[in-house]
Amino acid sequence: MEKTVLTRMKQGDRDAFRSVITEFRQPVWSFVLKTVSCQDDARDILQETFIRVWQKRAEYDPERSFIDWVLAIAHNLCMDFLRRKGRVIEVQADDDALKSWLGSDDDTVRELSNREWVQIVRALAGRLGPLQRTVFTLSCLEGDDSDEIVLITGLDATQVKSNLYAAKQTIRKKLEELGYE
Repeated sequence: MEKTVLTRMKQGDRDAFRSVITEFRQPVWSFVLKTVSCQDDARDILQETFIRVWQKRAEYDPERSFIDWVLAIAHNLCMDFLRRKGRVIEVQADDDALKSWLGSDDDTVRELSNREWVQIVRALAGRLGPLQRTVFTLSCLEGDDSDEIVLITGLDATQVKSNLYAAKQTIRKKLEELGYE
């Protein structure tokens, strides 16, 4: 996205803001949906994210990645939502990303159809706490690196690594309990 559009948006240009929404709607939608898993809730959070972007546009630092700033707003809204709801949800995921993270060998993949395997991991990821779920989603499903996750979540690098490690260990342990190695 051109810096001029972001500058115009920051100054209150609604046409520039519409361009920002058009440009960044899909990646924010993907992140929010994978975090909260319910399309209706995700739509609400997506809308609230862009409302907050507009309200806080003067706070945006052009030295920072714009998408990371927007995803940080979305992350905070998702965390608030998950805390309020206090519910277990499934994580929507790309099949290839999950298989890559799991490092499944051909025997394991043959034991389950791809669809069953992904559904099991989604369900297990949905049982993680909000921070572990978010870090797992950003790292294993979105492919973000630790630096991006730090910017989005506000956690420090050690907290990101710790939450990701705990999330992976929890999922692996549950898979073993279910009889999958």
